[in-house]
Amino acid sequence: MNTAAQILLSKINPGFTSTISSRISADKAVSDFVDHLVWLKNRHVKKAWQQKYIVDQTFNTIGIVRNDADIMAHCRVHLAVATNQLKKIVIRMKGEASQISEESLKRYGDVLSDYAFDLMPIATHLGRKTDPDYVFMEGMKNRHVMSSEIFRFSKQLARQSTVQTAEHQADHKISQIASVFVLRQALELKFQRLIGVMLYNREFEMPRLDHGFHYNFVLKNPGFFSFKAVEFSLLRRIFSWCNLIVHRAYQPWAWQVDYAHEVCEGFFAPRESEPGTMWSIHNAVEIRDLLTMQRLFVDHVLKLEKIEKDGPWATDFRDPEAMVIS
Repeated sequence: MNTAAQILLSKINPGFTSTISSRISADKAVSDFVDHLVWLKNRHVKKAWQQKYIVDQTFNTIGIVRNDADIMAHCRVHLAVATNQLKKIVIRMKGEASQISEESLKRYGDVLSDYAFDLMPIATHLGRKTDPDYVFMEGMKNRHVMSSEIFRFSKQLARQSTVQTAEHQADHKISQIASVFVLRQALELKFQRLIGVMLYNREFEMPRLDHGFHYNFVLKNPGFFSFKAVEFSLLRRIFSWCNLIVHRAYQPWAWQVDYAHEVCEGFFAPRESEPGTMWSIHNAVEIRDLLTMQRLFVDHVLKLEKIEKDGPWATDFRDPEAMVIS
C-alpha cells in the first residue's frame, strides 16, 4: 500500500512494506503526509472554532458519542489540532536546514508513528464520508500500558537522575504518559499555591486532602480568582483529562500532550503588562480579597470530619502564586 501514511511508516520502520518508500526522501515522506492531512482538513473543517470548543472536544473524558454528528465533530477537531501540532513538530525537525534529514526522521520516528496510527480511525471516518474506498493506512498499535512498565519507568527516572547516558534513555510511550502525570501534578500544585494556605498539626503533619481538593475550592469560589491568560474552564477540562490518563495509564493521542501544554502555558507563564502598571511573575492569575479567601479555605478544611479529629491545626498563610489585587 502506498498511501502517504504508509510510506512514512515504511521510511521509519522497514517492517511496514511500501514499494516506493526507498526511493522517497525523508523530507518528501513527511511533507506528503502533512499535505495529505491538510487536504483532508480543508475538505472537512469549514469554519473556525472558539478555543473552549476545541479544548472541550480534544480532552473530552466522557468516552461516548451518541450519534454521527458527535462523531464528526470529534473527528474534525482532532484532525485540526493534530495537523496544527504536527506542523510545529516539522519545524523543529528541520531546525536551521531547508529540508528534513534522514537522521531527523529517525529521531522523531516514534512520535510520527504515533500521529499516523492515532489519526487512522479519525482520517478513515472522515475520508469515507465522501469516498467509500478511501484508505488512510492499515495497521494498529498497542496503546495499553502494564503497571510493570510504569514501575520500570520509575526506576529509569531514578537512574537518569544519577547519570545521563544513552542506555538510560526513557521509553517513548511511557514518557508520554509520564508527561501527563507530571502535568497533572503541576496543575494540582499550582491550584494549591494559588490559595497559599498550609495547615499543620502537633506532629507537623499536613491534612490528608483528596486529590483535586484545592482545584475544587477554586472551582466553587470563582469570585476570588481572575484567570488572565487562559480561561479556567479550559484548565478544568484538561485537569479532568489528566486525571483520566493518570488513573487508567493509557497512551494519549500524540497531539493531545503538546496541545495540553500549549493551552496550560498561560497558567504558569507571566504575562506582559502595560508600561507603568504593576507586574508580577505570577500575574497569570489575579486574586481579590486574599485574606477572606484564605480564611474561607481554612474553614472549609476544618469542617471535614476526617480532618477535625487529627487536630488541632496551625495555619500558615503564604503569598500565593498569583498577583494580589486587594
